[in-house]
Amino acid sequence: ERYLAELDAFCKEQERVQREKQKEFKANNPELFGRYLKFSKALAKVLDPSDEIKPAATEEQIGNQESVLDFTLPSQVREFFLLTAGINVSTGVIVELSGTFNLTIHGERYCVLGEFWKEADGDQLLLRPGEETIWYYAHEQDKVKRLCNDMAELLEKKLARYLNEH
Repeated sequence: ERYLAELDAFCKEQERVQREKQKEFKANNPELFGRYLKFSKALAKVLDPSDEIKPAATEEQIGNQESVLDFTLPSQVREFFLLTAGINVSTGVIVELSGTFNLTIHGERYCVLGEFWKEADGDQLLLRPGEETIWYYAHEQDKVKRLCNDMAELLEKKLARYLNEH
């Protein structure tokens, strides 16, 4: 009985900590909630103490990263990074400005936006030069697949649904 009481108390405390983290996330990120409501709500529900939501990037930081990559980020991706320089969620979503890099797959050049564990851990979110379209690399199949039209669809539909299911 004592064990069950301790377990119950522990679970209640974890729920309280989770609610506090969710409230803090919402209070600290009103612009993210204003622009990407479904994604932000789903993200708030799954936030773990080890997850990281970075503060907004500056135009200068985004420009510097574009220079390093020799890649112009699509307007919606830039808009996202102006709200947060990145998210790193333990359930398999990582999108960080500082983590972007160039990658050539099957002779085609991509900018890796981050990770999205859609089919397996380590699957990568990709951008092609001059496109808003988001692609992903299913590494176990060694295939690049079209994921969605743009960053808003990625966040509000694909990632929101994924986070709600995990």
